[in-house]
Amino acid sequence: MSDQDHNDKVRELAYKLWEDAGKPADRDDEFWHQAHAQIPHPPEAPEPMNDDEPAPAKSPLAAKVPAGRG
Repeated sequence: MSDQDHNDKVRELAYKLWEDAGKPADRDDEFWHQAHAQIPHPPEAPEPMNDDEPAPAKSPLAAKVPAGRG
């Protein structure tokens, strides 16, 4: 989910919460924070490995396990 998609979802929920509360004046921050707490931002996806970086080392045990038994 992009930052824009996340903000759109938070904004929509904040507006609904505000409407459900009777549209009170000067409480927009309250509803934004409440909505933001209900729709946490998903963690960032890890960046792909660069081809120039070495591959992770294999476990020394991996070489000792016969094929088909691991």
